[in-house]
Amino acid sequence: MMLKNYFSKDLMLLLLFLTGGGLVSMLLKYEVLWDFANYHYYNPWAFVNNRINYDIAVAGINGFFNPLADIPLYYLIEYFNDYPNLIYFAQGLWFGALGFIIFKIAGLFFADMRPVLLVLLLGLSGYAVFFQIGTSTNEIMISCFLLFSLYLILRILGKKSEAGSRLFFASGIMSGVALGLKLTAIIYCIGLGAGLIFFYKKIPHPVENILMFALGGLSGFLLIDGFWLWKMWELFGNPLYPYANKIFQSEYFEIRNYTDGRFLPQTWAEYVFWPFYWAVRTSHPADQAVVIDFRWGILSVLAFVAAGKGVALKSKPADTTAFLIVFTVLSYFVWVSFFAIRRYMILLEICGMLLSVKAVIFLVPKKRKKLYFFFISILFLVAMLTPVLSQKWGGRIFSGEKEAFDRFVAVDGVKIPDNTLLMFYNYPSAALLPYFSRTAENIRGVSIRQKSYFAADGEEDVFNANTKWRRKKAEAILLHKGLKVAVISRENADTVKKMLETEFLLKGMFCWQKRSNIVPGLYFCVRPDKQQEIFAGE
Repeated sequence: MMLKNYFSKDLMLLLLFLTGGGLVSMLLKYEVLWDFANYHYYNPWAFVNNRINYDIAVAGINGFFNPLADIPLYYLIEYFNDYPNLIYFAQGLWFGALGFIIFKIAGLFFADMRPVLLVLLLGLSGYAVFFQIGTSTNEIMISCFLLFSLYLILRILGKKSEAGSRLFFASGIMSGVALGLKLTAIIYCIGLGAGLIFFYKKIPHPVENILMFALGGLSGFLLIDGFWLWKMWELFGNPLYPYANKIFQSEYFEIRNYTDGRFLPQTWAEYVFWPFYWAVRTSHPADQAVVIDFRWGILSVLAFVAAGKGVALKSKPADTTAFLIVFTVLSYFVWVSFFAIRRYMILLEICGMLLSVKAVIFLVPKKRKKLYFFFISILFLVAMLTPVLSQKWGGRIFSGEKEAFDRFVAVDGVKIPDNTLLMFYNYPSAALLPYFSRTAENIRGVSIRQKSYFAADGEEDVFNANTKWRRKKAEAILLHKGLKVAVISRENADTVKKMLETEFLLKGMFCWQKRSNIVPGLYFCVRPDKQQEIFAGE
């Protein structure tokens, strides 16, 4: 009976968190994002409709990512596009699930509810978490699997669960599923695996149980990503296409290991003091997003002071705390060394804030406690300013445009007929293919020229620099016998006018700018005799 009551209580709590997550997502409406317009809507549509490699590089490098994580959102849009709040609510369920797991993990460290709630507030208000609520980035989704994997390990180390091999296997599966859904989860998979090796003396039957964790991880990864690895191998001779191509040497990409190094620290000083840079440098040159975040600077100071007190008192942290420290530090250095992209920091933010609360409690002085907690209250308020002062990545609630979002995806005043070839200039715009396919059959897309993902020489688009892709593009354009419509994204009127004069495929076309909640500032270009047919009602 007690076990039944325990699960019943947890189920009710989970439902409460899920409902809260959905409602917050409905309120915020965060989804005017580059990646959604580029591939999070296009990829699952292409997969479900068996179009992989039929459209020619329309989503660039991102178009070759495993689409499974995006399939739920795709079907939500298919059936409920006229009810955007329902879609936002469903997307926010992952945020609710994340809150529930944070709550359960914090409960392993604190018997008192007050620090648990502090961890919950701080963990859910970090920059990476807050501005991805309800979005299609899938970072919150994979963080739920990774955090649950961490939760299982912490329960074992905290003697809350028996250290059975099945539990290690289950923890591994959760990590493997996250990695299969999105390869950037490798940051935390390394942290978890290496953390277990560091703590092998604390684990019963360490060799067996760590191997079970690794086996679970491999099983979960292959379960989710195995089919996609095989698909990429069949199409391009590289299971990780387009990455790691220096190893696999596919003819469809440059012989190099492609990485996005724009966000990485540029000097050793930046590398060592990266958390403090966020407190003094409000934007990064790579994306210009304004971020006001004192949290990591505060955590670094708290960690240094707490470590000093621990050494002075010759006290050792509990196994759960020690593992969390090792996991966070290892994951941080993997993140800062290979990515340094803020939206990948969700677990780092959560674990960092939990450790901050632990440090605050550990550092409580015997005297002048009121002054100490007054100071800590100020630090808490400063930390909570991060989502208030930082710039949104994307939000659909902004002045004068609310009426544009009666549907989740929409383009005003454009009708694409059957048997049309969309010729794309500049990412992101691939989302237009699934959108227009709702009313047009035999639609196809081809990337013409892009501003992103340049080749090694810095002059040419990756997919124009490659002979294989150039040939595929030329064939698609030459063999298409129906209507051709050019789509120009993220350009001003003067640039579009110049393109009409210089681009061979645009010669003689007429361009109209149309409002869309998929891609702001879209230009559609057609032959003059097709204007009435394409620009419906104008």
